[in-house]
Amino acid sequence: MNFDVRTIAWKVAIFIVLTIAAYFCDEILRMGWNSALVYDRLFSTSIGINWPAVISASFDVLFFYAFGLLTTAALGGSRNIWWAVALGGVCSAIRFHFTRHFFYSGENWTRYVWTYGVYVVPPVAAYLGAITSRALNARRGSQRRLMG
Repeated sequence: MNFDVRTIAWKVAIFIVLTIAAYFCDEILRMGWNSALVYDRLFSTSIGINWPAVISASFDVLFFYAFGLLTTAALGGSRNIWWAVALGGVCSAIRFHFTRHFFYSGENWTRYVWTYGVYVVPPVAAYLGAITSRALNARRGSQRRLMG
């Protein structure tokens, strides 16, 4: 395997820019998403489902899926899927660092799952976006070979 230092440095720079953009866009857009769909609303609790967490996580699925597509398109190469997963993981780690959670004693275990489970969503959604991007690129390449 041949390593070109300039190519790696360029990919790292693109990754840093995409990660910063993803983090700040995610924070700003999620506030709007939650204010439109979660805040000032009453939700019934059924079978341990935390509906505000589901609605907030659904935004992260859509957002980081799109950023997984964008990351694989911007970085290219054979390891672009791992760049997308790293982007989701770094954004989750930053969010975890700046978020504080408070629990009552004797809290139900599902509360912990819903609270900390949202940090798993960005890397998984970015992975799914990267897989989709790779599949679309492979399909496009095979169609070009058939037509060419």
